[in-house]
Amino acid sequence: TTSTDFKDAVIEKVLKTLAENDIYVKVIDLKIVDHEESEKFDAIMLASTLHYGYIDGNVSAFLSKSNTEEKSKIIVLTTSGDPDWEAENLEVDAISSASRSNNISCIANQVVEKIRLKCKIPPVNQ
Repeated sequence: TTSTDFKDAVIEKVLKTLAENDIYVKVIDLKIVDHEESEKFDAIMLASTLHYGYIDGNVSAFLSKSNTEEKSKIIVLTTSGDPDWEAENLEVDAISSASRSNNISCIANQVVEKIRLKCKIPPVNQ
C-alpha cells in the first residue's frame, strides 16, 4: 500500500475483520510488492492513490507481470478525488473511492467481501 489516513483506516478495518475470522493476511509495501510471488496467495489487495488518473507505478508493474490466473486473485483499491474514474483495462477487480472518512466501513466491507469470494470462504462477521 501507499499510506494515507483513509487507506490506513480501511486496511486496519479489513485486517481486524479478517483476523477475527481466522484469515491470514500479509501486508507489503508497494515499493517491494513486485518481488512477491503471487501464486502463494489466494487473494491480493493492492491499495493505491491515483496520480493524474493513473495507478501507482508499482501496482502497474505488478499487474503487468501477472498472468490471467494471478490477476483473478487481485483486488485494486484506488483512492481519488475523481468520482468518475473507472478501472479501464486492469483485468482485475477494482474498488475506487474518494478518501472520505464516512466511506471507510463501506469500502472495507467491499474489500472483505471480494477477498472472501476469491478465497472461497463462508461469509465473515463484519
